[in-house]
Amino acid sequence: MLTANAKKGADEFETLLLGMLRMIHLHLKKCHREDIKFGSPLQIQVLHYINERPKLLMKELAEFLAVAPPSVTSLVDSMAKDGLIGRKLDKADRRIVHLQITAKGKSFLQRGFKQMRTHIREIFAHLTEQERQQMTEVYKKIYNYFSKN
Repeated sequence: MLTANAKKGADEFETLLLGMLRMIHLHLKKCHREDIKFGSPLQIQVLHYINERPKLLMKELAEFLAVAPPSVTSLVDSMAKDGLIGRKLDKADRRIVHLQITAKGKSFLQRGFKQMRTHIREIFAHLTEQERQQMTEVYKKIYNYFSKN
């Protein structure tokens, strides 16, 4: 059971976290509009996920993005049309389609990561080294909590 102070701290953290995530998202989206050749944060996230998981299924990508499978179709269609990802039929069951990152997609991902990293560093440049370290430790704890649950 949380104490009154712990509950107040958790509520404040929740508000700040959600607000911060929204502001980071808006900043990255703005940067994408200004420099479209590096891709949107969503495209970079999808390419990274596909790159890390050979033979990924549409259903698995939908689960990762926390959306219904039909919602992923237009995103995948667009990225396939741009040559960033490809679809490959399963040899054992032709009803199954695997997603794969293309060479163009890998290059796009590398450029996108580099650009996103630059923008994220700009966002956090105003923090001291000690604040960045403290923040990293807190995020590690939160990440580990969610990784276990």
